[in-house]
Amino acid sequence: MIKKNLFLLLSCILLTSCNPNNKGEWVISDVSRDTLLTAETRVTSPSTLILKVNGQTDDSIMVHSIVIPGGKIAEEYRVDCYNPKISVQFKAHKAHTGNVKIEYYLP
Repeated sequence: MIKKNLFLLLSCILLTSCNPNNKGEWVISDVSRDTLLTAETRVTSPSTLILKVNGQTDDSIMVHSIVIPGGKIAEEYRVDCYNPKISVQFKAHKAHTGNVKIEYYLP
């Protein structure tokens, strides 16, 4: 009985602590164009923005002012976030072809 109640309590805590409005993704199919990516979240205090960048490009790109080498991309970055409205700048840098998916998460 105690184990069942403890399991239910922990399950409720986990479900309420993960806000689905604080995560999402952007898909960039034309990496040759610079793009400003925005999203609204429910963050009320300074937090860490986690960016997971995946994809394939023919040359380097820039995400949130971070230069990422071309080729197969599978990177994760953590940056400070102070506002519920997040903006991430994507720049083609030297890339002309490829596709990129950027997932964001604010814990």
